Amino acid sequence: MTKNNLTVPRGIYHIKGRNNGPIFCLLAGIHGDELFGIKIIKKILKDFNLDQEKSGKTYNSNFINGELYIGFGNPAAIAKRTRSVTPNTDLNRSFQFSTLKNPTNKNDSSATLRARELLPILSSVDILIDLHSTHTKSTPFICLGNTTQNHTSIYKNIDVPYILTDPDCILSKDIGLPELGTTDYVVNTQGGGNWNKEKYSINTGIGFAYESGYKKNMQRLKIIQNEIYQIMYETMTLVNKPNLLYKKNNYANIKQTYKLTAIVRKELQGKFKFKHGLEVGWVNITKGDYIEEYTKTKNKIFATHTGKLLFQKKNSDMATGSSLCYIATRI
Repeated sequence: MTKNNLTVPRGIYHIKGRNNGPIFCLLAGIHGDELFGIKIIKKILKDFNLDQEKSGKTYNSNFINGELYIGFGNPAAIAKRTRSVTPNTDLNRSFQFSTLKNPTNKNDSSATLRARELLPILSSVDILIDLHSTHTKSTPFICLGNTTQNHTSIYKNIDVPYILTDPDCILSKDIGLPELGTTDYVVNTQGGGNWNKEKYSINTGIGFAYESGYKKNMQRLKIIQNEIYQIMYETMTLVNKPNLLYKKNNYANIKQTYKLTAIVRKELQGKFKFKHGLEVGWVNITKGDYIEEYTKTKNKIFATHTGKLLFQKKNSDMATGSSLCYIATRI
């Protein structure tokens, strides 16, 4: 149990520091096939001498102030190396408060059950970094429902050019859910404690997802690990200043903010293919341009907005009405 009488779920390590400080949370493996973040968490656990210890317990450390929750969001999916434990579920859409307030029942999905396990922890967190990666090639970016000046103060030195917001819950509405339902959504609406009240004068937490880029690209492991340590040090979580492992690019503090605006859907039967060059994340698109075509009929799908294409789906015979990608517009 934590000092707040919260049960530490399996896959999560709870570390208590030597002095007062924020309640900080580092997660990876919310999607079990996104191995990049999982590798980073394993490296950090090794740095804290916890790589051979059991999860679901509380440990003491002189490396930090405050408290640190660190670990793996979806151990069952990680074991299967699949996005989710069961098809058509997504843990990072399952934090639907309207559902989680109901008693557990036999029809609950594994994602809902795991969301219930993580909810008390996320609801107590001052600062959350949830590590993800994309299934198509993409530049790294920050992703969250809404951004604020307090969020900017936390991720200002992260070496990414884009911030993606989803204030209209496009990702969740795409699959028929009313709330954003992500880990950062919980922290940004229900999280936060005395630390955030005193330091930022807010009553909620500060959470975001760090999309590291294409899930098979492991080149930025040391960079992102150091960025995390830098944030932990600047928020007084990490006691000792970390050594810089890389030289920051010039765009680290020049970020463009976008919001998800439109869903591009498959309207006809049959397979499709993206126009050459539009298979990667954050590629430019102009309203009226054709994005993709059906391979047999050659019918084309056109962009409804000018902006960036994101989260392109694989070329497969998906169900009619399914989303093929999304368009984000600059704000």
